[in-house]
Amino acid sequence: MSISGSQLMSDDMLNKHDEKSVEWLKETYLSSSNNALIISHELSAMLFNRDIKNILLIHINSFTVEMLDALLTAYEKQHVKFVSLPNALSDEIYQINPNIVRDRAYTFLNQVRLSKGLKNPEIVEKLYASIPEDKLNTICR
Repeated sequence: MSISGSQLMSDDMLNKHDEKSVEWLKETYLSSSNNALIISHELSAMLFNRDIKNILLIHINSFTVEMLDALLTAYEKQHVKFVSLPNALSDEIYQINPNIVRDRAYTFLNQVRLSKGLKNPEIVEKLYASIPEDKLNTICR
């Protein structure tokens, strides 16, 4: 999820006490996190005809510490079931090596998609396009 890169920048914004920007970032973080669930579901369905066991990577800093409860609560409301890393890795799809190396980070599912030469589903493209990276870069730098 692209917003994760901004998480590392958010400590400076929190220290500036820009309340309006902090509130916007919180809302955007939760919205983008929920969108990541949709993206994962859509890509899993396209690639494997089922939902896979996903791995949630969280970069810990003061912003994510502040948002962790809200994030996990939002995921629980979406019926996410939390499992251990070994349990998630037991999904056979993690035996796939997509052999994708790019300058920009991609999720595992996107790496598999790229290795198969497939385009993103329309809803995935729409959700990626909705990430306000310009505004994130403006307020978080």
